[in-house]
Amino acid sequence: DHPPLIAYAIRFTTLFSQQELWVRFMGIIGAVVTSVAAWVLAMQLFHDRKIASVSVITLNVLPLTLAGSLIITPDIPSFLFWGLTLYLYWQIVATQKARYWYFMGIAFGLGLLSKYTGVLVAPCLFLFVLFTDERRWLKTIHPYAAFLLGCAFFLPVLYWNSKHHWISFAYQLGHGLGGATY
Repeated sequence: DHPPLIAYAIRFTTLFSQQELWVRFMGIIGAVVTSVAAWVLAMQLFHDRKIASVSVITLNVLPLTLAGSLIITPDIPSFLFWGLTLYLYWQIVATQKARYWYFMGIAFGLGLLSKYTGVLVAPCLFLFVLFTDERRWLKTIHPYAAFLLGCAFFLPVLYWNSKHHWISFAYQLGHGLGGATY
């Protein structure tokens, strides 16, 4: 009922050992990388170690973050790639360098492979771009190419679902909207 990235992540950390620590190790890695991204972004935005520290602490005491990193849920890679997508978007704003759009597209695509709700980052960023001075980017190919690059990562999930009566999407929509599961 979830995209495959969590399974790939667990498989990667258990290549040499099937012990419980290694099954859950990707949760720890994801939490650490997300924390570093939150720290760096907060420092870039506010130039204040105290705010950066509070940002990281707040992120790590959230129940979903704590549980996800301990029991390894799809939320951890989802948080990681949402965070990286936002961090990379800030790099676009701060540097005005188009190359960050493509790194952001990759992070977005990996977010889609983590959890279906990762798709929601696209309309959030689009609305931000649309209603700020950053809308000048909409006259370039970069945001559209980055979006398509991210979607390309998701094509195997679409293909699999198309061959299995869209069961994963039907389950998630039914589960999320409170209706029948499939």
